Amino acid sequence: PEGAALLLTGKTEGMSRIGHPWTVTTWNLRGGAKPDIAAVATVIEVEAPDVVVIQEIRKTQATALASALDMQFTWALKHYPFTPLRKATAEGMAILTPHALDAAGHSEISVKKSKWAHKRRIALWCLVGRSDAMTYRIYNVHL
Repeated sequence: PEGAALLLTGKTEGMSRIGHPWTVTTWNLRGGAKPDIAAVATVIEVEAPDVVVIQEIRKTQATALASALDMQFTWALKHYPFTPLRKATAEGMAILTPHALDAAGHSEISVKKSKWAHKRRIALWCLVGRSDAMTYRIYNVHL
């Protein structure tokens, strides 16, 4: 997986402060290839990220991964690779976190692409709040 450690800043009562580093892991899972979710969870667990943003993941895979990692998650549909009659094959994007997750949403950012088109693009977002009172809006965009 591709990952990055980020040093983020926040403001408290008019004073600038430096927050504790956040670790963000991003991964294009290519869910249609049916990856081993237990193996994926093991890799992510070693990194112990604050946030995991995943592209091309099926909802059932996101559910299983979040459960294996004991994380909260949000998922949004990107497209149906075959037909909406086979909803389990739908691919989307997910944001996972062991912290509080709130205010999730998504939006189509491509111009009038069908849900059957692999070129359909979405943006997924949510608020993630840690116990140290640091809260950030997280975006997941797969271009």
